[in-house]
Amino acid sequence: IDKLLDDPGYVRHWTTVWANLTIGQTAPRDVSRKGMEKFLREAFTRNRPWNEVVVDIVSAEGNYEENGAVNYILAQMVMPDDGVQATAKTTRLFMGMQVQCTQCHNHPFNDWQQRQFWEFNNFFRQLTKRTVQKYDAKAGRMVTDYVELNRRDNVDDHVTYERRNGL
Repeated sequence: IDKLLDDPGYVRHWTTVWANLTIGQTAPRDVSRKGMEKFLREAFTRNRPWNEVVVDIVSAEGNYEENGAVNYILAQMVMPDDGVQATAKTTRLFMGMQVQCTQCHNHPFNDWQQRQFWEFNNFFRQLTKRTVQKYDAKAGRMVTDYVELNRRDNVDDHVTYERRNGL
């Protein structure tokens, strides 16, 4: 088992699998697949505990190349969904629960309630994406230089959502 775990093919395989799960097979615009793969490759090579890797992924901040873990959240940031996609994907991928139904209503077969979905979602609402551009003389236009993920200081401490009864 140790021989198999130390094989570079093991690291390559799981890097590809988890890059596909976290950011998709084709990385969305403003997401660095190279950065995400580098983060995952280092984690698997060092045999880091999975709970630490997940904490790094969901709490990452900074430049998408320098801290590849930020690419997970960047891939989920579909504007203007206020972190809804990140909430649903994080619970499914890292907690093993499908909670997207609880975005709109309490589900009869789900332990999570609508209130819990929006409480968890509030964590992702604190994040903001910043795209830094530079002028490309060859193309004759502005192009993306890098993307950053940062926490906002001025976050509402109250999230409102609509229940099925319209309240």
